[in-house]
Amino acid sequence: MLTAHLRELESDALILREVTGLPPAPVSYSLTRRGEDLRDVVLALEAWGTRWAVQQSQSAKAVR
Repeated sequence: MLTAHLRELESDALILREVTGLPPAPVSYSLTRRGEDLRDVVLALEAWGTRWAVQQSQSAKAVR
């Protein structure tokens, strides 16, 4: 499943896959310029999710 997601990100030109060495070769991934452009969006989504997860957790504790 992870491989499928990585391949999709690669086909969307968001990450670059680099094989280093001979098989079975280590593979590394890095963000492309297009992927870097999404960094602020992803960080904002992370902050939003964290904020709402904390609020939801606190609400659940208050109900108990």
